[in-house]
Amino acid sequence: MNLTELPAEMLQHISAFLDSRSLATFGSVCRKCREVSEIETLWQGLCKKDFQVTSVKGWDLSYKHAYTKVLVNCNFLGLKRLALLPYGGLVNVSWGVGEIQVNGHTAIGRSDPEHPLICEPYFCIRWSHDLDRLQVFCAQSENSACEEAILIEDPQYPLMYCRGRRESHVRNKRGGKPLKPKYGQSDPRLRRGFNDHPGAFEDHDLSCGFNCPLLSLPALTSEYQQRSRISLGLYTGDYGSHGTEILYFMMSSSEPYHLEGLKIVGDPNVPAGYVSLHVSLDKPIILSGADQTTVYQLIEMDETRNEESYHELLCSNDNNPDLRQPFMVPHDCFERSNVAQNSCLARYLGKGRIAGHNYTHPSFCHIHFIVFSEDLVGVIWLELCCFSLFHKVKDEFPVCIQN
Repeated sequence: MNLTELPAEMLQHISAFLDSRSLATFGSVCRKCREVSEIETLWQGLCKKDFQVTSVKGWDLSYKHAYTKVLVNCNFLGLKRLALLPYGGLVNVSWGVGEIQVNGHTAIGRSDPEHPLICEPYFCIRWSHDLDRLQVFCAQSENSACEEAILIEDPQYPLMYCRGRRESHVRNKRGGKPLKPKYGQSDPRLRRGFNDHPGAFEDHDLSCGFNCPLLSLPALTSEYQQRSRISLGLYTGDYGSHGTEILYFMMSSSEPYHLEGLKIVGDPNVPAGYVSLHVSLDKPIILSGADQTTVYQLIEMDETRNEESYHELLCSNDNNPDLRQPFMVPHDCFERSNVAQNSCLARYLGKGRIAGHNYTHPSFCHIHFIVFSEDLVGVIWLELCCFSLFHKVKDEFPVCIQN
């Protein structure tokens, strides 16, 4: 029996297991197969499966055209970080009613560290039926199309480059050199890093030129997470003398019992994109209140510990995971956040990345990582004699917004 002799309903059921490329190939076999491959529910399922898009409201496109003309060419939905040195940034790219919205999220200007992040629109992408292509609209020039935009297909991250044109569109670029951005070159004194500077979004008419390189956040693994005692993900806190910053806490991919804090928002000393904190979850410590009077005491006690003491504490913590211990900020430690905590769930040794201006003379200093609750942590920078407090970001960042 030939496959095409099957009833259309059965062919549709079989086609539901195909990916988009296989479904398009199946549609080229014959007229009957093409009719089956055009069924909207098949493409609706692919939109949901591949991009978490559940509606094409406002686009005036079929699910097939939304998939093949828009989603495939804008395959960067979700929470991203700006690959811009030194400050970086947090961006959410979401599918909305009739447009793809690209919004930045910052902790600067919040009155309370537990309040939601402040959202700032960057640009949006819409489909033009007259031009039969995508158009980019900058938030600062909503009434006119932004400059020509080209989506560069890159194995590391998608790049949205724009430069001045009255008509704009997004298309795939296969081969050739990418467009050079008009604003925001990285400081050449930075020894390595990404392409541009977030000043491209500040005090400029974005209709004249900008670029927006985006990187996905690393995946959060559940393995060994219980040992960290915190909820992994985004945290904000007063970090150094540069104000509020955003860290992304995740388990290390190379060291099983290590927690890492990736800088999503950086500063002129340590740029975004670097792992700022390394926490050794296999090196827990317990201190009395008297042990925490000065930073010198903490350093002196750290030098006397051995691997056997860490192992004993690990076994003790596994048997009694709710064991709390006293906490206080040492008298000679500069406190950047008001801490009302006098106890903590756990304390671990670690190291934090520090550097001079423009990431000169980078090194690591010793830190104590303090867990107050699953969504509140602190860091004592021993050599710097300062303390920082970090709150878990509880905002929701939907991939698909349906109004």
